[in-house]
Amino acid sequence: MSLRSIPSHLRNPDEPPPSLSAKAATRWKRNAKKALQNYDYQQQFILFYVPSLCYKIYHIHRFTDLNVMDNIIIHFQTCSSFSVDTESFQHTSNIALIQIHSIPKELPALVLLIQLHHLPIQSSILFQKMKLLFDILCDKNKTIYSWGELVNEFKHATSFSLFSLPIPAKQINLQNEFFMWYKEVPPHCEVCRPNDDVYVTTGPSMFCKCNQSINNDSIRTCSLQNAILYTTGCFLDKSQTENTWSSMLDPDYTTLDSEKLDKMIHYASYDCISLTYIRLPLTQRWTFLQLEKTPIYVLLTDSRSILVDPDLDYISDAECSPSFTLTLHDYKQRKGGAHSRRSIAARRQRNVIRNRRRRLGRYRCQLIRYVYRRFSMKQIKEILHQLQIRFIHTKWEGNNVIIALKTQHLREQYQRQLPIDIFDKNNYYSQHRRT
Repeated sequence: MSLRSIPSHLRNPDEPPPSLSAKAATRWKRNAKKALQNYDYQQQFILFYVPSLCYKIYHIHRFTDLNVMDNIIIHFQTCSSFSVDTESFQHTSNIALIQIHSIPKELPALVLLIQLHHLPIQSSILFQKMKLLFDILCDKNKTIYSWGELVNEFKHATSFSLFSLPIPAKQINLQNEFFMWYKEVPPHCEVCRPNDDVYVTTGPSMFCKCNQSINNDSIRTCSLQNAILYTTGCFLDKSQTENTWSSMLDPDYTTLDSEKLDKMIHYASYDCISLTYIRLPLTQRWTFLQLEKTPIYVLLTDSRSILVDPDLDYISDAECSPSFTLTLHDYKQRKGGAHSRRSIAARRQRNVIRNRRRRLGRYRCQLIRYVYRRFSMKQIKEILHQLQIRFIHTKWEGNNVIIALKTQHLREQYQRQLPIDIFDKNNYYSQHRRT
């Protein structure tokens, strides 16, 4: 029995219920270990985050509007690549959900949550449109990214008559790509790195080159969560893996608790969004520095020549300043901390990683307001300061301004405090007359 203290809301992997069969007990232990690992990562690493402006979620089921389906089909026809994942209920053969993330030339992308247990009758027009959607997805000129073999994801869904096997589309198993990329970009910790200029992994100890337990098989079957952690240094939450995926997930029709529903939708969406996020670094064998310097909008689109938003690239000097804490013991042993002993190039690379994490969370809590065309960003910020709106960043998005806030509490407070028409034409001329 493990001597570790297990949080009360988690199961102890060493104590399965005695009533379980041997096979069920093995599955129970495996899931308990995964939940415990998920909890440990949550305590240590920043959450993997993609701004909500980058994607739109659509629930596909028997109540989906035909016009909505037409728009999705048009969007899919313009895309050449997709990321796909599935979720099952209780057993892998009982597939309940297919998640598809489109990779368009321009954002926002679409995330489809196709609820297989809530499909329309096969003779309906809606079902025929769903089949057309899968025909486009599986076309020989399309590319589908998955974590693991796509046939293993789709083989239990053929009974729903949306598609048939084999799938003509080009299939890329990113789990295999991660293994190949990993061999070319070897990991090091502070102990085993050959010099101060190499990348130092922020992932779990399993990735460290000096870890004696590591082997090719463990990396070949690496989980998506660990791959995201290794490549980005961020935590992909997998706490909702075991869930009632056969339930209706559309907020307009579900009977699930809203908090639980939000977590399930977030989990299902991010499972395929994260695949898109790492597909270019893995398939094109990028270095860590290439990944850290690439804006998120490029990672999530199919066009490498996309116009990069300068706000996603800019980080102030204040954000780049190094910081560290020394204990009395550290000071007696040596002058300065680990950061001060790194070379300039290694410091710069470490700061790039740190700033990348900051950018991921910059627009987690945001307000969006329409802006009359004559308003300048300077005027907008002055008004926000006058209204005592404590924002951390602002940027343009078409005819709107996005105001980034630090917490969800502030967002709810300012949503009521900041009028929806604060930056419209009437307020502009009213402000202009006063000045």
